Amino acid sequence: MNLMDEVHVSVLMCTYKYSLFLERAIVSIDKQTHKNIELILVVNCIGNIDYKKIYTFCSKYKFIKIYRTRICQLSYNLNFGMDKCSSNYILRLDDDDICYSNRITKLLKFMLLHDLDVIGSNADYIDEGGKIIGSSSHLEFDNERIKRSLMYKNPIIHPSVLFNKKS
Repeated sequence: MNLMDEVHVSVLMCTYKYSLFLERAIVSIDKQTHKNIELILVVNCIGNIDYKKIYTFCSKYKFIKIYRTRICQLSYNLNFGMDKCSSNYILRLDDDDICYSNRITKLLKFMLLHDLDVIGSNADYIDEGGKIIGSSSHLEFDNERIKRSLMYKNPIIHPSVLFNKKS
């Protein structure tokens, strides 16, 4: 076991509905090569029937912690979920996104190697069947250019972010 295997990562996801996309997102976390993870799933503004579907699906996975709120604002639920994350390293994921199996490993390795506080990545865009229909290509990779672009746009694809909560 190497040192990186010991680093714990919290995956933070919010959802307001049950869907096959949510299931695919969770399965993609389960298939990560980095196994020292937890998934904090904040379920908000949802009826009991959909909540039971989500709970039933998630009960198969020991790494998932489900929290339910009645507040419908994403920013509130992300902050609520961040407070529940037991790790300082937090990976964001939307409920309709899937990860390549080595996503956490690659981001974490680069983050630790370069002593970074935040790291993001490119993204492939997929259709409902999982077919790649496009890719992000507008991202900045130079630290100074990223800082300058923060004044007029968000240069980071938010569901691609891994960050250190202590920073």
